[in-house]
Amino acid sequence: MNVSVIRNYFAVLAIIALVGIAAPVRADWNPGDPAKWVQMPDQNFGMDVRATAPKILADDFLCTFSGEITDIHIWGSWLNNIGVGSITNFHISFHSDIPAGALTPWSQPGAQLWATNFVPGQFIERFYTNANEGFYDPNVNAIIGSDTEIWQYNFFIDPANAFTQQIGNIYWLDVSVMTTNGLFGWKTSLQHFNDDAVFDDLPQLPPNWRDMHYPPGHPFQGQSIDMAFALTTIPEPSAFLLVVLGGLGVATFTRRRTARR
Repeated sequence: MNVSVIRNYFAVLAIIALVGIAAPVRADWNPGDPAKWVQMPDQNFGMDVRATAPKILADDFLCTFSGEITDIHIWGSWLNNIGVGSITNFHISFHSDIPAGALTPWSQPGAQLWATNFVPGQFIERFYTNANEGFYDPNVNAIIGSDTEIWQYNFFIDPANAFTQQIGNIYWLDVSVMTTNGLFGWKTSLQHFNDDAVFDDLPQLPPNWRDMHYPPGHPFQGQSIDMAFALTTIPEPSAFLLVVLGGLGVATFTRRRTARR
C-alpha cells in the first residue's frame, strides 16, 4: 500500500478520535468530571432546604470562563424519603446579580436571563448516596423532619438553547420543584461563595428575597447557607478539528517541499 495512503488513513483515524473526545457525553456528573462551577453536597452536617413550590431557592456563582451552560446537576432529598419519582415540573432559571447595598442588605437575584421548565423524561433522577440529614423550612427557620437519601438530578440542554455566561460576572441559579407527593429539598454545600443563598415564595411581585442561615440547634447555627450544584459545558468539536486539520496541512506542505528538493 502506498505510504501516503497509509499516512492519510491514520490521519483520518486521529481526527475521528479527537472528534469523539470532544463530542457531547450526556451522563451523570461525578466528582472530578470537568465543570464550570461546583459546590459539592455536604454529606456530614448538610441539610435539605425546602424547594417545593411555591418555594423558590437561589444561590450565586461566578463565571470563571465564558460559554454556554449545557449541563446542570443538582443534589437534593425528600422529607422522610417520600416523593421520589413524583416531580411534575423542575423549574430552573439564571438571573443577574443585585449586589448588597443600602436598599438590599444582602445580594439577591436580579433580572431573569434564562429559564426552562423540565418535565418527567427531560431530566435524570438517580440515587447518589445515603446520609442522615435534617429537612429545613426557611419560612419557619426550623428543621421540620429528616431524610436518609441523597438524589442527583441531571439536566442536559441543547447548546443552541443554552444560557451563555460571561467571564467575571456573578449569576444566580434559581430552583423550584412541583410534585404530586412529598416535599423536595435542595441540599446544602460546605463550599461558600460570595453571599448567602436566598429564598422566596411564588408568585410574589416584586420579589421578597430573604437570605438563609443555619437554624438554631444546627452545628453551623447562624452561618451562611450555600446550595449544592454543578454547572458544566460541552467543548466544541470544531476547535479540535481546526487544530488537527491545520497540523495535517503543515505536514502535507512539508512533505511536498521535501519531495521537490
